[in-house]
Amino acid sequence: MSPVFPVHEIRLGKLEALIWESRCRPGCARESDYRVTIRSAGDAGTASPWFETRELAVVAELTDLAHLWIQEQVYALVAS
Repeated sequence: MSPVFPVHEIRLGKLEALIWESRCRPGCARESDYRVTIRSAGDAGTASPWFETRELAVVAELTDLAHLWIQEQVYALVAS
């Protein structure tokens, strides 16, 4: 079951990346799965797969930052 709130949010300009975590069942090969949603900051609606050309660099940066945050969580889990 997905959490009601994202586990982490990253905002750049008018866009934000929401990171959702889903815990795997016991015995699963990995601890959790992550899903990243990118949308306009403050937009209560669902994420849009459409972005303006001028927003693509921000979308790429948000995706990179989300990936780095997720990797930090995985490495912290392995190190503990």
